[in-house]
Amino acid sequence: MPLWWFYPERVRKSVIERWRKSLPDWTQMVEGTRVLTLDHLRDLFPEASVYTEWMFGFPKSYAMYSVG
Repeated sequence: MPLWWFYPERVRKSVIERWRKSLPDWTQMVEGTRVLTLDHLRDLFPEASVYTEWMFGFPKSYAMYSVG
């Protein structure tokens, strides 16, 4: 579902409950996924550089890399 992490929590919970019977593996994967903010990534990898992937003018994802 596009922009899943931006949906209100109550909407996500409702959809998850409907998925639980028909898509148990998918439900387990979604429930076990955490979205990290850029600040949290920088805390985890303080010496790495960040590459931002953009889609339609919005940041889609971040990749951290270090050379050396």
